[in-house]
Amino acid sequence: MNKDKDKLKDWEENFINIYFNNGGNGTEAYVLARPGISYDAAKVNASKLLTKTNIQKRIAEKNIEIRSREEIKLGDLVAELKRLINDCKTDERVDRVNMLKALDQLSKIGGFYTQTIKNDITIKGDQPLFFGPTHIDEDNGKL
Repeated sequence: MNKDKDKLKDWEENFINIYFNNGGNGTEAYVLARPGISYDAAKVNASKLLTKTNIQKRIAEKNIEIRSREEIKLGDLVAELKRLINDCKTDERVDRVNMLKALDQLSKIGGFYTQTIKNDITIKGDQPLFFGPTHIDEDNGKL
């Protein structure tokens, strides 16, 4: 790839910094990085921006920087989660919800997981889409 094409614009770098600081809310980051844009436009544009290779590359680099600086290690997160689970079993005073949220947020900040959901349904012609048996037993009305 062309180095100039990979180089981020100042507002894109700002978007990424805001994105990390707000816990990964792309729409909010876009609104703050590009003042004057509507919420709906920011939602669409943030989604598009986050699919760009140079943006994804910079986010990955920033994840590595944060992990290194904060010494966040997957093994430590797993150990803490296991400790929390054991504490929750024995101590009713532990605020389980907030502790799990904190661990989840730490995992996101450390870039230890990403979530990708893809739904692709194609229907050709006039064929109906069925999710299960298509024959009804007339004697008892069951499928």
